[in-house]
Amino acid sequence: MHRSITLFTLLFALALHVSATIAGTPRNSVTITRVPLIDQLPSRCILTIYQDREGEMWYGTEDGLCRDNGHGVKIYYPVKVPGVSPDNNKITCVTADGLGHIWFGTTRSEEH
Repeated sequence: MHRSITLFTLLFALALHVSATIAGTPRNSVTITRVPLIDQLPSRCILTIYQDREGEMWYGTEDGLCRDNGHGVKIYYPVKVPGVSPDNNKITCVTADGLGHIWFGTTRSEEH
C-alpha cells in the first residue's frame, strides 16, 4: 500500500511538472540564488532587495543601502543631520517611483 502511494505521488508530481513546462514558466515563479557580491556588503543581513529598471540590484541591510551593478557594490550611508537623520543605518525597504528615482525606508530608533 505504501509503495503505491509513493508511486502515485511521484507520478502526480511528474504530471504537474510536465504541465507547467508545457504551459511555460508561471508568472509568479521564484528563483533563489546567492547574492554574487555579498562579501562587499556592509552586513550579511539583507532586509530588502529591489531591482531597478536598469537591472541594478539594491540591497537594504542592517548597516546601509547598497547598489550592485554587477561589477561592484557602492554603499550609501546617511548624512548625519541632528534631529533629521535616522539614528541607525538599517534600511528596511527600497523601491522606485515612475521616474526611476530610488526611495528607501529606515527604522527609527526608540532611544531618544
